Amino acid sequence: MTSATRLDMRQGLQSILPLLVAVVPIGLVFGAVAATKGLSALEAMLMSALVFAGGSQFVAMDLWTHPASIAALGTAALLVNIRHVLMGASISRHMTEFSRRQKVMSMLFLADEIWAVAEFRARGHRLTPAWFFGAALPFYLAWVLLGLCLERWSEIRP
Repeated sequence: MTSATRLDMRQGLQSILPLLVAVVPIGLVFGAVAATKGLSALEAMLMSALVFAGGSQFVAMDLWTHPASIAALGTAALLVNIRHVLMGASISRHMTEFSRRQKVMSMLFLADEIWAVAEFRARGHRLTPAWFFGAALPFYLAWVLLGLCLERWSEIRP
């Protein structure tokens, strides 16, 4: 890994750090809601890891029944997250240094906060895969692990 790549990753991390503070309470609330709906710690973590869309996850918890209606959950997720099409189109024009595969992978980790800091970065600097990874990975990990932590805590608590 070159020093320029490490610098870009570090700058991505620095860009997203203030927004990690905002994701903490939301991730914790999701974990609590998941626990009240009967999801195990593993199920809550998998949902956060595979869906990675807070709005969709909260809507899914609101619609959750046993067994869950896949059609209702899918339709709700589509309606809540249709904005990602516009965000993806907006940010992709700045991804000139990304390979096709890197663009696709980046879109899987696109969240409102990541999109906002990437757009801001693109105003004055080039957007690189290393910078994007440096911003997206900590945000993704925070979301997945915070939901797991509170869900786990609620299982332990009397």
